[in-house]
Amino acid sequence: MLGRQPKKTTDALEIVLPKDYVKALGFKNAQAALNKQVDLAAKQQVSGEIQTIPVKIVGIRNKSLIQSNVAIVSVGTVKAIKAINETNLPDNLKANYYIVTARLRNKHVDVTDLKQKLSAKGYDLTTIEDQINSVKELVSATTGVLTLFGAIALLAASFGIINTLYMAVKERTREIGLMKAMGMSSSKLFLSFSTEALLLGFWGSFLGVMGAFISSFVINNVAVKSFLTGLDGFTLIQITLKDSLLIILIIMMIAFLAGTLPALRAAKLNPIAALRYE
Repeated sequence: MLGRQPKKTTDALEIVLPKDYVKALGFKNAQAALNKQVDLAAKQQVSGEIQTIPVKIVGIRNKSLIQSNVAIVSVGTVKAIKAINETNLPDNLKANYYIVTARLRNKHVDVTDLKQKLSAKGYDLTTIEDQINSVKELVSATTGVLTLFGAIALLAASFGIINTLYMAVKERTREIGLMKAMGMSSSKLFLSFSTEALLLGFWGSFLGVMGAFISSFVINNVAVKSFLTGLDGFTLIQITLKDSLLIILIIMMIAFLAGTLPALRAAKLNPIAALRYE
């Protein structure tokens, strides 16, 4: 967010605009919109007359999944809009609301108990946490499925590394025998094949991460323009540098473990038998 939140304890006429409103209102960028004045239109319910309220832009909201295009106004702005809406209304029709936003001063209030009490009176209570949890459930389910596919892919890659190195040992049996006959120790031979496994893991994971970065960029653009239209701020696939490095290290470790068996076989080969291998 750029700027600050509107004041809640004064009658100041202030507003925090969604980022999408900046260019729509004719401002060059978010910084140019700060501390400028815009007019809010409010309609009298009785006469239908429209009046304007000059409000000061004190902040610009970033895009988010929840309430992405909702402006935040100060208490003074709410009072001004309410006064215009209720002009010439009978007293029994004033102060009627279909939705109320409240902030709890006591952070130790039992929200569950409060929901039950309001429900008994015919009201529904929804907290920001409820909205976030509904999004988290969707994201967690998607993440779980993708994690399962990732685990299967890693398992398949492990068998691929084992098979590749095992065949490399088999195809280079005579070469291994020659190296041992010339004095190469079993430990160095083991290290040679283990290093090869680590390099396979590194380059495979590195190229995979690069491919994932490119794919995520393309998929996110397609998603935003198709089935994610209206969910501003939601990124379908997000890959961070920290996660990428972690994935590379994990795959290198798996590659090392997968290459241990072929490396041990190479280290244990009898040099005379290896030289006679056809």
